[in-house]
Amino acid sequence: MNPRKKVGVDLILGTAGLIVMTACVLLGIAFRWLGTPLHWTEEVSKWMMVWITFAGASYSFKHGGLLRVDFFVKTFCGKRAQLAINVGAMVLMFLFFLYMSYSSAHYMLNTYNRNQVFPITRVPFYWVTGALFIGGLLTALFSFGQTIALLRGEDTSQDHGEKAP
Repeated sequence: MNPRKKVGVDLILGTAGLIVMTACVLLGIAFRWLGTPLHWTEEVSKWMMVWITFAGASYSFKHGGLLRVDFFVKTFCGKRAQLAINVGAMVLMFLFFLYMSYSSAHYMLNTYNRNQVFPITRVPFYWVTGALFIGGLLTALFSFGQTIALLRGEDTSQDHGEKAP
């Protein structure tokens, strides 16, 4: 990792979620072993898994950790076709993650309006479902930036963990 690169929100959220989840699981194990189980640790661990998943997806997308099948595109397509396919893929991803953020925002509002809370901790549902909104929004913003960079002719291969030729 380049020391001059900024640490993203997605990395911070994912790391914090992993630390909290690990602490909750260990705390839950310790208290069960002592014969006085803590019921809230399981609930909090589940929330952290959701946050880790969506923050991690955004981080992985930015750094080339998600599956990308481009062997056939690079082998059988010219440079212009490769550019068109890459721009098309980024636009589709942008639209998908934008829609995911939009629909998760509606879901969050529904849970807020219904005052839905988790049974043990009484924490509102929208705190947890916010992970879908934030992860989708961060990924949509990144794919939008990648689309602009591709259209400007900038080399985006370094952002995906690939080696430039």
